Amino acid sequence: GDANLVAGVYYDDDDDDDFESLVVRVRVSDVAQLRHLRDVAFGGGGVSPEELLVRSSFLETYEKAARSLWSRPTPTPEQEKVFATSSNVLTVRGPAGSGKTWCAVAEMREALRTTSKSVLYAASSLALVLKVLDAVRSDRLYVQLFSTKGPRLLKGGLLEEQRLSSPSTTEEFIFDLVVIDEAHHLASPSSERGHLRSVLERRCLVKKTRIWILADASQSLGLVAESHLASKILPSSYSSSTRAVVDLDRVVRSAPRVVDAARVFRVPRALDDTSSRPDLFGKAALPFLMRGGGPQKSAGPAVKTFIFEADSASVAIYERYARTVAEAVLYAKKSLGGGGVSLHRRLAILCPDLEFLKRLHAPLRQNLDSDGSYHLVECASSTPFSSGAAETKEELVYDVVEETHGLEWLVVISCGLDTYIHRSDDEEDEAERTLRTRSLIYRALSRAQYLALVVNEHIEGGFLQWLHHVDYRPPTLPHHLLQRRRRRRTLNRKKNRRKEEEEPEEEEEEESTTTSSSSSDRE
Repeated sequence: GDANLVAGVYYDDDDDDDFESLVVRVRVSDVAQLRHLRDVAFGGGGVSPEELLVRSSFLETYEKAARSLWSRPTPTPEQEKVFATSSNVLTVRGPAGSGKTWCAVAEMREALRTTSKSVLYAASSLALVLKVLDAVRSDRLYVQLFSTKGPRLLKGGLLEEQRLSSPSTTEEFIFDLVVIDEAHHLASPSSERGHLRSVLERRCLVKKTRIWILADASQSLGLVAESHLASKILPSSYSSSTRAVVDLDRVVRSAPRVVDAARVFRVPRALDDTSSRPDLFGKAALPFLMRGGGPQKSAGPAVKTFIFEADSASVAIYERYARTVAEAVLYAKKSLGGGGVSLHRRLAILCPDLEFLKRLHAPLRQNLDSDGSYHLVECASSTPFSSGAAETKEELVYDVVEETHGLEWLVVISCGLDTYIHRSDDEEDEAERTLRTRSLIYRALSRAQYLALVVNEHIEGGFLQWLHHVDYRPPTLPHHLLQRRRRRRTLNRKKNRRKEEEEPEEEEEEESTTTSSSSSDRE
């Protein structure tokens, strides 16, 4: 089924080399094909030294291809619908990893190429802004940060050093295109939303400026549908503008098993038809959790969980978390092939809040630095798409989930995100915390491209409580051999059942024969 990806096969038997090699050139035109190639490359079980060498070099090639596809977007058939829409206000909604920001990057590049006007990109994460600026290099690109102190409207140039500057107050410019990324975080009234609206009122022409709203309600509390965001964010002057909503349902970034796990924590699309709180505890949730897609229907490794019983002392709990996270890092290393594969900027450890992050930092650093191999860095100082070989220590991203909007890593470890599920609306604060926990788990899982790991203490009545009683044992054989074994077992059971049904009749015949013989002897 992958023959259409192969562009050429070459055999190298150079006498100067100590070994022969087979070189395969692969044609990759979009992110979905690249993801599939990645899952195939890492889909094996035990890794030989030769395979380890291939995996290590493959990761470098994979990341170069990912950067190339990011800067030269080629849309999938589903994403083509986004570019085919001509409405003045376009809402693009879809799960994390479906390519919303990726489509916006392509549109911004095209707008800057074909017009002399400026473009505004609004987002809540500095790391995401730097990622977009690296792909869209223009002195006519402006950025708006939702959550930053100081100047809100910043200007990006040809950023060799990824720096931002404030535009002159005397500059007169009108935006041809406005992209509001992670717009679900503007669902509630806030100073950030008010400031963005004032910028739009001053710098946009209702009939000429196009506005793209990118959103996924599941990454917020999920109380406002994506299709309602335009009326909440945009100025009243846009009330009569033409509007459209385009859905992106296919996740092109993450391995299918990661997608299956994250989907459990998504807000149902039925939210569009109601303004009530989403039902997180419906009948469909648990069966899907238990199904998990199964090895025969999924690609990539299963989500690995490290659930432990917590000690009563609050100080000891962070030491226990640190030891368990270090164990998860070692597991990730082995899953990718072992010591020869670098985790430098390829693994992220995500925490629920700043307090947890600070209290875990010292014991975690102590556990990870036992061999002096790792250094912890925050999202803003690490560009995930520039993963290269570390000169000294491998850098692992260590930050809170809120700082990871729009970002992704090969491996993600979610740490301490679970909490007790509050099932009543009587206490509003507790109910909101439950919704926030769902959002945090969803966002953390969906940041992973290939492998997602969950580290948590056992929370009675929490979202992950059931995982404490379930242990997944991966198959040791390929799918087609497993299917053959199951069919053989089924046939054997049927044969044994028929034998059991036939045996009583034979015993009756033997007994009858024996009785007749005894009667003859007496006579």
